[in-house]
Amino acid sequence: MLRTRVKNFIEELEMPITIFCRKVKLSPASYYKWKDGYFEFSDETAERVSDFIKKYGF
Repeated sequence: MLRTRVKNFIEELEMPITIFCRKVKLSPASYYKWKDGYFEFSDETAERVSDFIKKYGF
């Protein structure tokens, strides 16, 4: 669910991955590994990402 929301957020706002990662305090390498399903975010990181994209209505 969070992966889909993040994907939609980045695509619709055309936000560069590096900017998104900087805003949510995450490395781009970690983002891509998470996106590709190699690991799950910790609860704290998932909440931080979710809170950030909620501000934009996603």
